[in-house]
Amino acid sequence: KGFNLERLSNQESALGNLDQAILLAIDESGEPTRSDRLVDALQRPRQEVEAALSALTEQGEALNVSGGKGQPAYLTRGGFQAFCDRVTDSLEAYHAARPLREGLPKLELRSRLKASEGVLGLALTALIEAGEVTQRAPGYARAGFEVEFGEATAALAARLCARYEADGLNPAARGQTLEDEREDVPSEEALDVLHTLCDRGELVALNEEILLHAASYQRAREAASALGAGGSFSPSAFKDAISSSRRVAIPLLERFDATGFTRRQGDARVLC
Repeated sequence: KGFNLERLSNQESALGNLDQAILLAIDESGEPTRSDRLVDALQRPRQEVEAALSALTEQGEALNVSGGKGQPAYLTRGGFQAFCDRVTDSLEAYHAARPLREGLPKLELRSRLKASEGVLGLALTALIEAGEVTQRAPGYARAGFEVEFGEATAALAARLCARYEADGLNPAARGQTLEDEREDVPSEEALDVLHTLCDRGELVALNEEILLHAASYQRAREAASALGAGGSFSPSAFKDAISSSRRVAIPLLERFDATGFTRRQGDARVLC
C-alpha cells in the first residue's frame, strides 16, 4: 500500500485544503499512517503537516492510534469506525465458528486483523464503552453472546468436572482424559468445552497437558501456604505435601510464581 505522489499533490491543488488532503491521504493509505509518510506524500513542510494533524486530532477528524508506542500514526474518524466494524465482524465470525468458546483471545484477534497493538487497544476500549463488546476470559466477545451447551456438551462438561475432581492432584494427561470422557462429542468440540470450563474457573490449566479441578488447585495452594509459613520450602517437600509427582508439583509452583503467590529463592520457594 502506498501513495501516488503526483495524484495526491494534484488532489490537494484541486481541494485547495491541506486538512482535506491529509484526511484523504490517510484514508487512501488503508492503514494507520505516520506523519512522515504524509509529508513525503503531500510534499509539504513537516511543520505544516504536523500542525494540521494536531488541529485535526483536536477536532476529532483524525485519531492518533499509536497507543503511545512508537511514532504517532493516524486514522480518520471514518477509518477508525471502519476498523471497529472489522473488530466486531471478526468476533461475530469467531462466535459462529466456535460457539462453545467464551471469547477470542486478544493475540488471536490481533493476528486475524493484522493490526497494531495500539489501534486494536483503542478500538476495543471504544467498543466496550459503547456496549458492543465485552471483555471476559480468555479475551473478548460480542456483547450479548453467551455459550450455550447442548445436551451432549453439558453432559461432557459434568463428566470432565467429576473426573478432574476425582483425579485430585494426580490427573491424567489432557488428551487421555478427553478421549476417555468425550463419548460421541467431536474432538474439537470436546476441547472447546474443556477450555470454557477453564475460562469459567471450574478447572485450572497448569500447561497444555495438566489440568486440575479448582478445588484441587486450592488444596495445593493451602499446602504451599502451610509449608511457606515455616520459611522456604523445596519442590520435593511440596510434592510430598500434596502426595503428587514432580510432573504436577513443578507446574504448580511455576504457576504460583507467575501469579505472585510464591517466588523462587535459589532452588526453593518462599511465600510472597
